Amino acid sequence: MLDAWASPVVGVQVNVYQNPMDPPVVYTVQETMDDPNDPLGAVPPAYMTWFNVNQPAMVNGTAPAQMFFNSAPRYIRLIQTAGKGIAMLTVTQALSVPL
Repeated sequence: MLDAWASPVVGVQVNVYQNPMDPPVVYTVQETMDDPNDPLGAVPPAYMTWFNVNQPAMVNGTAPAQMFFNSAPRYIRLIQTAGKGIAMLTVTQALSVPL
């Protein structure tokens, strides 16, 4: 979950680790504005609507990729759909503790 009170600029990076002899890792990064913790309009996790990010390299991606959001979604997730390696998601949010 991202910080709703922090700066909306969010950096997202996926690193791919795999043996070159294995089938390639395939992954997709998704985002949602649904929030299962919202006290006024909680969406149960099973009913959250997820959208693929608008970075083509991160939809059915097979190589490391990076992107930035100008508006922070509530949640970001990575789904690995194939391969024997690992796809690792890193998310940073600027000014997560504003003064």
